[in-house]
Amino acid sequence: MTRIDIAAVAAVGEVLAGSMAGKRLLTRLIESTPEPTQQSALLLDFRGIKAATASYLRESALALKDYYRQRDSHLFPVAANLSSETREELEFCLRAKADVMLCCSLDASGRVTDLELAGQLDSNVQLAFFSVQHSNEIDASTIWKKHQKSQPVSVNAWNNRLSSLHQRGVIFEEVRGRTKVYRPVLQET
Repeated sequence: MTRIDIAAVAAVGEVLAGSMAGKRLLTRLIESTPEPTQQSALLLDFRGIKAATASYLRESALALKDYYRQRDSHLFPVAANLSSETREELEFCLRAKADVMLCCSLDASGRVTDLELAGQLDSNVQLAFFSVQHSNEIDASTIWKKHQKSQPVSVNAWNNRLSSLHQRGVIFEEVRGRTKVYRPVLQET
């Protein structure tokens, strides 16, 4: 897990605004973050930022998430320590593009608390997300067995839901033989 201090990298004060400034931050983040050998959370720590506008977030944090997902990177951006104003702006952006992003708080010792999704998921996909979050690792077949009475769909439907969550950057995916296994990007500690 890598933590980036957004206030220090942005170096423009307590309010982050404008698409051009967001693009500059995106460039700095990409250039300064090496690719790990294993899947890992990339904590974008907004501590000390009073507000970040929707245009800034769209061109920085959300563009970074899209950049890494399009390249099938091992990095999975997570927004941390958002002010209520910044969280509202992030929700606005995510709902506009029907996407989600993990958010959390970090305490002084770096422990993850208040882990949740910003944005909105279909209830069936959300059930798949919570199934992964409540296990160390799980596959589609296990989820299907667990929910086959309440969700009369095929294993393939669960696999599609899990794959969608991985493509959105909110769960890890690992191929083991012919099976894909899914793990949480982060869990509360």
